[in-house]
Amino acid sequence: MRALGHGTWLGRRLRPVREWALHVGYGKRGLARTVNGVPLRILPEFRWYFVPDYDAAVAAYLRARTKIGATCLSVGANLGVYPLQFAHWAGAGGRVYAFEPNPATAAVLRRHVDLNGFSERIRIVERAVSNLPGEATFHAAGVDGMSRLGASNPGLDGRTAAIAVRVDSLDAFCAAEGVRPDVIMIDIEGFEVAALRGAASLFQGRSPPAVVVEMHPDAWRVAGDDRGGLERLLAEYRVRPVPLSGQTDALGEYGHVALEPIIA
Repeated sequence: MRALGHGTWLGRRLRPVREWALHVGYGKRGLARTVNGVPLRILPEFRWYFVPDYDAAVAAYLRARTKIGATCLSVGANLGVYPLQFAHWAGAGGRVYAFEPNPATAAVLRRHVDLNGFSERIRIVERAVSNLPGEATFHAAGVDGMSRLGASNPGLDGRTAAIAVRVDSLDAFCAAEGVRPDVIMIDIEGFEVAALRGAASLFQGRSPPAVVVEMHPDAWRVAGDDRGGLERLLAEYRVRPVPLSGQTDALGEYGHVALEPIIA
């Protein structure tokens, strides 16, 4: 059996046949997967992305704050791990807005939404998010989640193609749609500070949303941001960063960070 392993010569030769068989068998109805206890159906070619304990600590934090009927924003929705979980947690009365500017990725996301019967709960918003509405260049490498605005991600080894995308701010979008989110997840490869700057109104009032941000400090300069600017912004919003990924420095290391209100 070792001769058929993924890393063996024979395993590599048989891989296209195995992938074809999976596509034929599950391409229309989806392959069953469970992510953080949530049962999902996904396209078989993306099964490696939907692992059982995907960001488990982050998912537990968000799940505890996503009530039935909640309105959720998934900014940088990619293939749908977070939007699909939000739709499950929030139930039939919940609403999920999944922001994904990459057309190729948005197409896969739409298939995943349909496979799970969530077309009434999840709205796919094919826009990037930054501090101001407009248009910008997005550097995409297929459906890779490391694709981003501003400049090609060095981690993608020059495999990107530049495409023009529409950009929105969370303030502008929520005002136009009459939306007041309860939970927000942001993962946009270095433009998270810009996205937060464009969400000032959402942090106002007595019930700000629960917010988790995947921080990419080494990429902030691409968006013209830095740690000092983020610290001032969080102070203005009266929130404190709480690391969820085991970081010792919430704003200095890559990882997920919850933005929790400072109680006077």
